[in-house]
Amino acid sequence: MQIGLVSDSPADIPPALVARYNIQIIPAILILDGKEYIDGKDISREEFYNRLPNLRQPPRTAAPSPADYAACYQTLLNAGANHVLSLHTSEKLTSIPNIARL
Repeated sequence: MQIGLVSDSPADIPPALVARYNIQIIPAILILDGKEYIDGKDISREEFYNRLPNLRQPPRTAAPSPADYAACYQTLLNAGANHVLSLHTSEKLTSIPNIARL
């Protein structure tokens, strides 16, 4: 049985584990002073933390779309996964798990 693994970028899974287990990471959207950035693509963790003290407003996040998760899950299934295990940041902290369920 082959299992596809998925998580979200706020889960902060170490890169070595992402590579070792071929975990697919769906990036959250970071909103900094009204501008949106795709976590890990448009802005790195280092850049985020460097900018944090100078932000005029507290940073916010937005969840990826259900279509982003559906496309990732389908890609894993098409590649031979029999099941997909999707692990996320707590739903007490973010809406991401609910979006992934959709």
